[in-house]
Amino acid sequence: MLDFVDTLYILIDMTTKIRKWGNSLAMRIPKIFAQNLNLREGTTIYFEQIGNVLVISTTRPRHTLENMVRFITKKNRHQ
Repeated sequence: MLDFVDTLYILIDMTTKIRKWGNSLAMRIPKIFAQNLNLREGTTIYFEQIGNVLVISTTRPRHTLENMVRFITKKNRHQ
């Protein structure tokens, strides 16, 4: 018998399409995500790319030196 469910680990999977909005691209945030994250019109969000994953957050990412250094390659390294 299941006594409780930890909703933190229930994954919600939805898809949307990227659309043109002026000179930019835009995506719609499903209502359930906006409600769960307490997003409102005017909420500041931050974008971060980690590999091929786009992370959208309401808190500014905390960059560490170790995290930034891992993106240095011979091609983009300054002399």
